[in-house]
Amino acid sequence: RDVFNENSKAIRDLQRSIFDEQLRQENAERECSLKVVSDRSLLDPIAYELHHCQGNREGLQACKDIARRQYSEPGVCVILFPPVREFIEDDGTRLVMNFEESENFYEVYVSLLAELEIPYTVMGCQDLDRRANVVLGACGWNTHDQPA
Repeated sequence: RDVFNENSKAIRDLQRSIFDEQLRQENAERECSLKVVSDRSLLDPIAYELHHCQGNREGLQACKDIARRQYSEPGVCVILFPPVREFIEDDGTRLVMNFEESENFYEVYVSLLAELEIPYTVMGCQDLDRRANVVLGACGWNTHDQPA
């Protein structure tokens, strides 16, 4: 993690590699007519780069344009989960290390969605008991809602 804290180029290169691989996987799944359910998206590496890298944004607009096209298609549902203090744990591998930084990253993500005009739904803290059911339901598995 220290290398990434000190080196914006390393972060940028890593995020671009993640972006390329995520795009490849999503396109492969779409070619097979499969539903794409992922806890990551093309937006994640863009948001990480915006949040962690200063200066050179070369090539970032092309990534934004691809993400806009990919997630503006009919039937796409982006569900955004705001940070929850109880879930934040510094395991030494994450770029976002504390709750306040997670909140800042969340704001970058929301701004990115707005900029790209990608519709999204927020599932907040009051919905924590339903998060697993949303993911399981999106995958087509049977779920049982807990009483409110």
